[in-house]
Amino acid sequence: MAALGAAGVYKAAVNNMNAAGVADVEEHTVAVCDLTHALLQVPGIDVRTLGLNKQSLLALKAALRRMHDNATLQRVIPPVVAQLEAIYQEQSGSAFEGALRRLLNAYSASENYVRARKADGTYQYAKAGGGAALAQPPVSFTALTDAALTVDIMSRVLEEESVTPVPADIIPALLSMLEVHAADPCMSSVLMGAVGKLASNADNHVAIVSSRIILTMDRVFKQHRLEEEPRACEGLAAVILPLSFEQSYVRSVLTEASVIPTLIALINRYASRLSCYIGSALPWLPPNQPNHNQEVLSMRADGADAEERNTPLPRLAQMCVQCLANLACDNEEDATGESSVTRILSAGGVEALGALMALHIDKPRLLEDSICALSNMAFVSDVIQLAIGRSCMDTVCTAATRFNADSYLFQMTLRAIGNLTRCDENIMRAVGYGVIRGMVEGMHAHGADPAVLQLCADVIGNMASVDDKKVSQEDGTRILAECSAKRHAAGSAASSGDDALLALLKKTPNLKEAVRTVLYEDGAPRALVDAMTRHFRNADLAGSCLRALHYVGASPDLVTRMVNELSLVEQVVYIMRSIDYRPDVLRRGARVLGLVVGMDSLKDKVLLAGAPGMLLQAIENHKTERELCISCYSVLAMSRSSAVISAVQEMQAVDTAVTILRT
Repeated sequence: MAALGAAGVYKAAVNNMNAAGVADVEEHTVAVCDLTHALLQVPGIDVRTLGLNKQSLLALKAALRRMHDNATLQRVIPPVVAQLEAIYQEQSGSAFEGALRRLLNAYSASENYVRARKADGTYQYAKAGGGAALAQPPVSFTALTDAALTVDIMSRVLEEESVTPVPADIIPALLSMLEVHAADPCMSSVLMGAVGKLASNADNHVAIVSSRIILTMDRVFKQHRLEEEPRACEGLAAVILPLSFEQSYVRSVLTEASVIPTLIALINRYASRLSCYIGSALPWLPPNQPNHNQEVLSMRADGADAEERNTPLPRLAQMCVQCLANLACDNEEDATGESSVTRILSAGGVEALGALMALHIDKPRLLEDSICALSNMAFVSDVIQLAIGRSCMDTVCTAATRFNADSYLFQMTLRAIGNLTRCDENIMRAVGYGVIRGMVEGMHAHGADPAVLQLCADVIGNMASVDDKKVSQEDGTRILAECSAKRHAAGSAASSGDDALLALLKKTPNLKEAVRTVLYEDGAPRALVDAMTRHFRNADLAGSCLRALHYVGASPDLVTRMVNELSLVEQVVYIMRSIDYRPDVLRRGARVLGLVVGMDSLKDKVLLAGAPGMLLQAIENHKTERELCISCYSVLAMSRSSAVISAVQEMQAVDTAVTILRT
């Protein structure tokens, strides 16, 4: 047993309980935890013998929180956690609660002494109610700051999985202390950081909201210019973020506290500021602990994600972005006639997100959160979609192209582009920033994932459906010129999209034709055909690909090229036969065939591929689907060939034949 522990067998089993693929398998989690608990009942065996470590402690706590209604886990995990917490005190929720109690006790014993900073940088101490100022801190105040710095360290290193629900009296007591020490940025930062850590456990939310501490924090923050203190900002954002997941809190306390302008101001202010997981330094360090910040900032994370956590990143700005992404889900007007989305827009949130993404275009996780916020806002109206397109389309397209091998980020950018390209003006921007080629590369990278391919197909369909009645050639040319200028200003070469499209617009007055030609030249139709034939049983993907191909091929030149170069007819007929149970897919396939059969030079291609029999069978199988029947009838009628009559005779479809002859 000891040998297996030394080899890391038990540690691997426990630490990997939350890994993708097994995290939701309750039987697996129960088996691992039950075995671990049983082994610890053997005399002479403890958590050290089994090789368990701090990551094991966090994994066990996460499992207990995730499967809180499992009686076996509630029985076997706590004893194991207790042994590990005795070793890793900094990951003990009860130890954190004890540190908060000691802080509050020190506050009660401090005689309400507070600290002020003089112009020469020295401090003076006086009672909050007034009285003589002291040049040296009273012993009780020193005890208070010592307790506060202990809480500061625990607030930073305690993982969210280790935070426990605290008694109802603690948060109101922290609120009382914050009000007294509001002018002391060190104490305010510590208290906000502590409340922010408590907020990571949803069981503490009722106490946080009912105490209205977020309103006090917001008032203190603004009244005492705490936006200048990054540690206080981190604490405020840490409280807002978990509350922003709850619509009821968004519509009540967060709206009342007007957190949106504050969050946007922090994004702008701290866009360039990088920090590690441990957070930022405290201001106004007490004289007896001058090395506190140095000690804190030298701390390093361990475990599987240590490298990312120890890397300097724009964490404060990103946390504020995550808050906005959640708040942007509130898109319905309240009694004031506004929503969180309109508040974000009016406070300059779109511009702030665009600037932040441009500054950190090499940081995929920040881009994910920013694009998520933009996508949530884009659902609301064309006006917002246009505003986002004008400020952020370049960075969204760059993210889609640069990170098209990153499945999650690529899908996030595709959803955003799909929402934005509902506006024709934004289609021109997407083409101008060269996103088509990046999407095609992404389709090759994710060829085995039909969900990613379908998103790409939907976006290509949106772009191919550009309405030149809504965007004139003059406006289209102007937008493309703006895209090119912006790329050059950023030090980038013009994209293939904007160069090719500008050149085409000089040759043809048809904006729609020009956009579709660029789509073809950049390989979109070929990627669509490859996707639907590779996943020929996937009806949803086939429907999206056929829709996009129908839009792209709505011109004689392009449909001819697709037929001759991509074997379009044969592939469409193949897909329609493979998915003959879905009338929507059949209808879209018939529309593509209609483009081909409408050209005398290509008509035989449809007939030779066996389309007449397949279309007749589709009509017979789906007689009640009026739109499908009309689409099939139209293709057969335009064929006007003996092959259609032969197919009717072969299938004995007299009723169908009569209908065709009448058309």
